[in-house]
Amino acid sequence: MLDDPERSLAAQVAAALIGGRTGRPLDLGDTQVIAATAGAARAIRRELARVGVLSPVFRMPMESLDPPGRRLADRIEREAAWATVLDPRQRGGFATLVPMAVDLRVAADRFGVAAQLCGVCDQLALAGCDPGSPETAMRLHEDTQRWEEL
Repeated sequence: MLDDPERSLAAQVAAALIGGRTGRPLDLGDTQVIAATAGAARAIRRELARVGVLSPVFRMPMESLDPPGRRLADRIEREAAWATVLDPRQRGGFATLVPMAVDLRVAADRFGVAAQLCGVCDQLALAGCDPGSPETAMRLHEDTQRWEEL
């Protein structure tokens, strides 16, 4: 359990990763750690380096969902795809999803909405859902029309 108030969480995680392992230098290169943020991964990596341990492989939660050996679109590619879908000339197809006050003819606004939609999809994926999942629509029944458009 990582509950020592005298030590940082990163130091506690580093100690748990080292466990009873021995060796000089100790190499955790065959270990994969899923860290919630890049900052958390850096903090753990610093703690391990401080005691001379070779770093494990750090991955973000979304990366851990990727099937091995299969390249999926990265964040920039996904945002660009959303920006393409958000064509202001086709606004009728997603009028409920994006308020009319948002000027999708402006690239910054369109990419801003695209980034938000990517964020929503990432959060859903972390929960094992996607925008089309029945579970998603059931949980958010007050916004059913928006979920149907998504």
